[in-house]
Amino acid sequence: LKVGSIINFKEQEWVIEGYSDKGLILRSLTHRKKYITLDIESLWEEEKVEKAVDILTDKQKEVALHRYNLIKPLIGKKPSLTEVMEVAQQAGVHVSTIYRWLERYRKHGVFGLATYENRRGNRKSRLSEKQLEIIERVIKTHYLSSQKLPVKAVYERLKQECIKEGVPVPHYNTLRLKINSMERALIYEKRHGKKVEPAIGKFSAEYPLEVIQIDHTKLDIIVVDPLFRQPIGRPYITVALDVYSRMVYGFYLSLDPPSFFSVGQALLLGIKPKSAYLRSLGVDGEWSIFGLPKSVVIHTDNAKEFESKHLAAFLAHYGISHAFRPKGDPKYGGHVERFIRTLNEELHRLPGTTFSSPQGRENYNSEKEAAFTLEELERYVVEWIVNVYHKRKHTGIGTSPENKFKEGVLGNERKPGVGYPDLPDREELKKIEIDLLYTEERTVSRQGILVDYVYYWHEILIPLMRAGKRKKYTIKIDPRDVSFIYLYDDRAGQYHKIPCKNFSFPKMSRWELKEVIRYLKSKEAERIDEYTIAEAYNRLVALKEEAVLKSKKARRDLARKHEQLKKLGYIKVQEKREDSESNKERENRTAERSKEIGKFPIELF
Repeated sequence: LKVGSIINFKEQEWVIEGYSDKGLILRSLTHRKKYITLDIESLWEEEKVEKAVDILTDKQKEVALHRYNLIKPLIGKKPSLTEVMEVAQQAGVHVSTIYRWLERYRKHGVFGLATYENRRGNRKSRLSEKQLEIIERVIKTHYLSSQKLPVKAVYERLKQECIKEGVPVPHYNTLRLKINSMERALIYEKRHGKKVEPAIGKFSAEYPLEVIQIDHTKLDIIVVDPLFRQPIGRPYITVALDVYSRMVYGFYLSLDPPSFFSVGQALLLGIKPKSAYLRSLGVDGEWSIFGLPKSVVIHTDNAKEFESKHLAAFLAHYGISHAFRPKGDPKYGGHVERFIRTLNEELHRLPGTTFSSPQGRENYNSEKEAAFTLEELERYVVEWIVNVYHKRKHTGIGTSPENKFKEGVLGNERKPGVGYPDLPDREELKKIEIDLLYTEERTVSRQGILVDYVYYWHEILIPLMRAGKRKKYTIKIDPRDVSFIYLYDDRAGQYHKIPCKNFSFPKMSRWELKEVIRYLKSKEAERIDEYTIAEAYNRLVALKEEAVLKSKKARRDLARKHEQLKKLGYIKVQEKREDSESNKERENRTAERSKEIGKFPIELF
């Protein structure tokens, strides 16, 4: 959907003239003065419905479309009980049936709303008692054993037993489905000889966005600060990977160690459509995965950032399950770990790489050769993900991640697609963005809301003060900018942005705020509030700017500040040094090399 492209819509040809806040601006090719604005979300919704019903029988199509039209007003939002009851009354069904239809639609699209007669009721098995007995015996003897035979080998044993007993051989899928219905913990115990706590959810995926793996690491490259181009250390990356397609769902690159916030930002990028993000980086390409996942399976060694109550609250609100990797068994997180290793191997080609070990580095001076700022590295990583990794054949799935995702969404001759995921509207996306910030509880006093020695005030707090000191409100804190907070008004069901009481309070991060508070306490300041904090912060910034050429820590702090301001949109133009031409040329060379897809192997997993 590029400007100038010709598309067919409503059996007419249109040319894309441009974009607006409401969608695509189209001009008719037959009536040149006729223009329309096409809501892209509605287009996706129509395409999803059409793709689903095309593969249904006439009877199934009639039922699916009838149910879809009934629940259509409830799709894409969190409906109230009153709204659900109205739809249930209109449909002549129980309220729980409407909730069930919504869940089916969320998982499978319109296809999930059809009825399938052969699935209904306690249909009698076509297998004889003798066949069922043999299947149970073969599974117990050959599959649930330390020999760990694959299903195909177990099926060969099943065929031999059936022939020996003189009964018809069941289909391979019968055995596979029987094994898939068994408890995962039992299989693991019998095949691996040790008990594990069964994890919630699945460790394999049958369709896109069913399972997302998340992990993070330090990258094997040193970055430079954007002002003086001096080395400041290795950045961290948090990656969220779609297990079904192996597409990168989202990621977050930062100088800060992994935390709930970095996990949340990776999920946020995954949920959003990424065309605007690609344009902001100047990357040409398509990154088609987006939407709320069906479940999130976090395969890490129970790191504390994944045990955060903030993350648990967010996942519970959107009905997303969450599981940890069993300790001592790295294969459960292998997909995302293999991706991170492949990414680091690509970074070994860039100036400033630390390689994966001191032996690999030998006499290479990583700090001296470092050339990429964090922003430039982010652009390079995105270019590689979108135009190399997603398009390169992945031996683990037999096709490219991009093609695998599209197959899962649109379907093929063997399997129907599940359709594009529901895309939250702008209001819902903004709420998700706030939900993924740090959560605390505070009371409202006459002075406002106190957080980390700083008071926040807005006249909207006046009616909330009447609830008294015992009433605690949920607040959200953006660690990149503490000049404001969000307060959740449970009566209005929405967030209010509350600024700092001191209107001249600088845009500082939370780690800077805590650093200033420590500084004031070390000086035994008589009082600590939003005014003394602002004064001390400005003094410390001036001292850091003087020390920046001497201290790597000062350069790193300044670069971290620059990174956060740019992410928040406060910095629009990248600072460039006059003698950075060689760095630009080097970046162009690496970008050109990233387009040579054949040079980038993707490992089998």
